[in-house]
Amino acid sequence: MPDARIIEGAVELEAPLETAWRILTDFGDYGRWNPFVVRVDAPRRPGEGSVLRLHTRLPGGQRARAHDQITSWHPPTRGRALFVYQLVGPMSAGLHVERVQELIAIDDYHCRYETRESFSGLMRPLLPFAQLEEATHRQSDAFKWAVEGAFVQTTDGSFYPESLAPVIID
Repeated sequence: MPDARIIEGAVELEAPLETAWRILTDFGDYGRWNPFVVRVDAPRRPGEGSVLRLHTRLPGGQRARAHDQITSWHPPTRGRALFVYQLVGPMSAGLHVERVQELIAIDDYHCRYETRESFSGLMRPLLPFAQLEEATHRQSDAFKWAVEGAFVQTTDGSFYPESLAPVIID
């Protein structure tokens, strides 16, 4: 779409593609590792056509809910995995949002995660893009730590690998 605003994020993961896919598609666990998504209500076995109800929290604390429908679902095959989902419901009349989540195998033990969000429509100028960009980058980093092992969330909402988390003294 010509008026689309794009937000992208990417990280390399020290994990097999199948491990990353399992964590990326375990929607019930998003609230544990994803600093942007508090909770996802999803079917037990999601796939193309499934509706996800996302409960989100932007940096700064603003909360929102969205209903997204999975439009493409491709589990790991030939070194790639991908799912795409779009905003549905009343807001989609003035705002088109599409999210692409892709995993690409580098070798048997490493893969790359890429996320791309496209925003267009009459309501696009009203969106808090600085917060959305920050949320996308924090989510990518948190996904890396969730896939690669232990992580902790600090009191300011930041995520760190357990071995690098800052010491907080009350």
